[in-house]
This record gives sequence, structure tokens and C-alpha cells, in this order.
Amino acid sequence: SGLANDGAYDWTVSDDDTTDALVRVRATDSSDNQGADESDAAFEIDSTAPTVSDLTASNPSGQTVAVSLNASEPLTDVSVTVTGAASRTLTAADFAETGSGPYGYTASFDAGTDGVFDATLATAADAAGNDGAGSESASVEVDTVTPTVSAFSASNPSGQSVNVSFESSERLSATAVELETPSTTATRSSLSETGSGPYTY
Repeated sequence: SGLANDGAYDWTVSDDDTTDALVRVRATDSSDNQGADESDAAFEIDSTAPTVSDLTASNPSGQTVAVSLNASEPLTDVSVTVTGAASRTLTAADFAETGSGPYGYTASFDAGTDGVFDATLATAADAAGNDGAGSESASVEVDTVTPTVSAFSASNPSGQSVNVSFESSERLSATAVELETPSTTATRSSLSETGSGPYTY
């Protein structure tokens, strides 16, 4: 009672999400004269935050850092904070959207340096402003420096045994040694590692 004749008013309704909501207004003056009106068309009430999953950080090539995530519904606002060897904030304009449920979002940038990068999801909001971000995080290491291999040696201690050894300036995630003879070629990919820099295999 006692409201002004016109204006805008906020009304928080219960969490009853729907795509078919209507508002009807009844106004009564001091003489009990009543007028009524309702919204011109149905509208949506959405109080459910998007579900975010599969946040990843990767290094597809060179010094490029890529961040991707999935969302249960389209996002109108998304931001990821990248820290570490270099800092960057990725916003909605940086992300490309794919899919139709779940919706995939991917963004990338040239870090310009090697090192470890940590990506943290800051915002993942839908058109209604519901934010599903929960500080999800992922990390990736960019390494464009080729290992230096040295002190390579091969010997035949006895019979048909061949011993191969070499040193690397950094730890290797994969190794392969190929032995070629006039009649055959053999490859060995499982080598033991010792040392802590240089690393001996």
C-alpha cells in the first residue's frame, strides 16, 4: 500500500525455474477501484548455475598455451586467469564456442616464454548471470628447449650383446636407440636412467 503510481520494483521469487513465466499486476486505489495488467509475453526464470567440467591447460605447439572447458549451457561471460611464467586474463572474447550441450570453450595465446602456467576459472556465467565457476584450475609446462645429448658410446662386451649409453642435459620422457646391421634393424626404447643432471641412459 502507499506505492507511487508508477516505477520499477524488484521482486525475488522462489527458485522455480521455468521458460514460461508470466507476471500479472493488480492495483487497487483507496476507493477499492482495481486495475490489472500482465506481461506481454512469457519469459524465463533461471536461477541454476551452469555446470563446468573438464578444465584443461595444454601446450599444442611452440610457446602457445591453450585453455579449454565444458559447460552444461551456453556461457555469456567466461574468464580464466593464467599465472606463472607469464600472466594473462582470458575473457569471453578470447574463447571460441563449440557443441550444443555440453558446450565447449577454447582459448589460446602466445606466452612468449617457457615455464609452468596455472589456469584458474574465475567466471562461467549464463545469460541470467548465474555463475558456475568454482576456482577450477589446471596447469601446463611449456618447454621448447631441445635436450643436449652427449657422451654417446656403444660397445660389445661379449657375444651378441650391445651396450649403449649417453647423457642428456635434462630428463627424457621417451628414448629410442636404433641398431642397424647389414641384415637387420633393432630398436630399444626402454632404457634405465641414473643421475640428476646430466642424466645418464
